[in-house]
Amino acid sequence: MKTPYAQTLRREPANSYLRRERDGQRRRELLLVILALVPLAAGLLGYTWVELQTLSAGYRINKLETELHELQRQERHLRLEAGRQAHPARIERLASEQLGLQAQTAAQTVHYQQLVHPMAPRRSTGGGER
Repeated sequence: MKTPYAQTLRREPANSYLRRERDGQRRRELLLVILALVPLAAGLLGYTWVELQTLSAGYRINKLETELHELQRQERHLRLEAGRQAHPARIERLASEQLGLQAQTAAQTVHYQQLVHPMAPRRSTGGGER
């Protein structure tokens, strides 16, 4: 009784002159198929690489735009805070409360001419002499 497995066993040929030869036609066909598939595979790999680079650049752009919007929001907040801190009424209030300063009087005013020529008499603004 023969089993299907028994037919797959390798046997030595009965003819000692029988030799196995390679099929040159089949070899050329296989080489032609491989040569046709290599450029196609290279093109697909190149296309995939370009798409992945595009996707990666898109993610980086999105991340940078998000960071830009956050920094612009912080800049607006800091500009508002700087404007609030530099408000003259606030500075005047802090000067009087924390430093004990008072408003300037007319006697404390120093003019530019007095700094340049300390001994020169002050001219009147009434319009007479020049």
